[in-house]
Amino acid sequence: MKRLSVLVLATALTVMAADRTLTGSWKISINVAGESHEATCTFHQDGEKLTGTCKGESGEGALTGQIQAEKITWQNQVPYNGDTLTLTYTGAFSSDTEIKGDINVAPYDIAGDFTGQKVGAPAAAPTAPAASRTIIGSWKISINVAGESHEATCTFQQAGEKLTGTCKGESGEGALTGQIQAEKITWQHQVPYNGDTLTLTYTGAFSSDTEIKGDINVAPYDVAGDFTGTKVVPPPDK
Repeated sequence: MKRLSVLVLATALTVMAADRTLTGSWKISINVAGESHEATCTFHQDGEKLTGTCKGESGEGALTGQIQAEKITWQNQVPYNGDTLTLTYTGAFSSDTEIKGDINVAPYDIAGDFTGQKVGAPAAAPTAPAASRTIIGSWKISINVAGESHEATCTFQQAGEKLTGTCKGESGEGALTGQIQAEKITWQHQVPYNGDTLTLTYTGAFSSDTEIKGDINVAPYDVAGDFTGTKVVPPPDK
């Protein structure tokens, strides 16, 4: 009986995976290094093999990849400043009409993430908790990098998914840019350091309505750390 139950479960899972197909056009929303990009990828599926095209800001090119059950990988090339970049996507179905995952940009080894929405399918409605949370305002950012602690105050303005504002820390104040998608937040800004310029990239999420947590990367030195942000709540009017 136990063996029969396992076989029934395996068959059910196989049927669920078979019901999902990548064939067709997908709008791909990409976030890399705090910048947002859009592409439309059209897939043709032959068993586990994927072919097709991706069309984005730099033109249109062929894609190749594979799909195994829920897991999807593909890559395509795009021109960039006289060079050729190879974009490799690794993701999975989050629903019949949505895919999510990570993207890597070679030869620069820059990582990001993507969400794909099937063209013609209704967009997923945001959940109530995500809608009720806002990054707008000032946040005290506590940073830990290479065993050292630093503090900054970042003030955000939000227009849709786009973030702008300023971050003020030990090295001065500078403009920030970024984006917010549901619970996920990314932003970056630059600071002077020993005659050089560092780019700080934050990737995090809400842990509560008044707290965000995540990772920080310091370029060009590729030093990683983590941060916690606490929303600055102004005192009540007397």
